[in-house]
Formats: sequence, C-alpha cells, structure tokens
Amino acid sequence: MNEITRISNVAPGVFRKTLTDVQVNGYTIPSGPMAVHLNPELFEDPLKFDPWRRTEEKRSLLLRNHMPFGGGIRLCLGADFSKLFIALFLHILVTEYRWKEIKGGEVLRISEIMFPQAYHIQLVPQN
Repeated sequence: MNEITRISNVAPGVFRKTLTDVQVNGYTIPSGPMAVHLNPELFEDPLKFDPWRRTEEKRSLLLRNHMPFGGGIRLCLGADFSKLFIALFLHILVTEYRWKEIKGGEVLRISEIMFPQAYHIQLVPQN
C-alpha cells in the first residue's frame, strides 16, 4: 500500500515544478521534482514500483519524505478509508483472481499515473 501511494497521487491535482531554487520565509524550495516522494536523491529509481524499498535502515527517511495524506491538522479525512480500501482490493485481487494482460499498459506521468490507451486485462477466478 505504501508503494502504491508513493508512486502515484491518490487525487489528481495541478502541481507546479520549480525551475530554480526559491527562498520563502527562510525556507528553500528546491528546484526539481514536483513531489518529494519522486526525488531520485531520496528514492533510488523513483518511478520504479518497488514494494521492498522500505528497509529498516531507510525507515526514518521514508517516513519524513512520504506523507501521501498530509499530516497534523491537515491530515486527509479519508486517509484510513483509502488505506483500508487499497488493502481489501489487493487482498481480494491476489487471493481470488489471476489476470492476463490483453493490451495497453503504456504509462504517462503528468501529475498522476495515467494510461492514455487504457490497460486491458482479463480477470480469471482461481479454482
């Protein structure tokens, strides 16, 4: 679940990318990636789906730089619901079905992951 929320945005939005470092009230907004969870300095090969990247020695780095639902008083009200929904969906998908890729799968990344030509699969119930 953590890698799914890290690699894609749950809710689409308009994000801006800074071209040069910007100073705001003593803080520096660095140029580069539009999302800290896609920063190659923090996450090796950030666009690669790798659920095993969360090792114990990287735990504190990941916790500081991956907050898909915000934090504090700005924590998303649907955060726990989203996590539960993803967990239930994945559990049912991998325990009750197998799938076969039919066509598509080209990934386009704007502010979220998109499949412009769709991604067609066939779900087959397990015996």
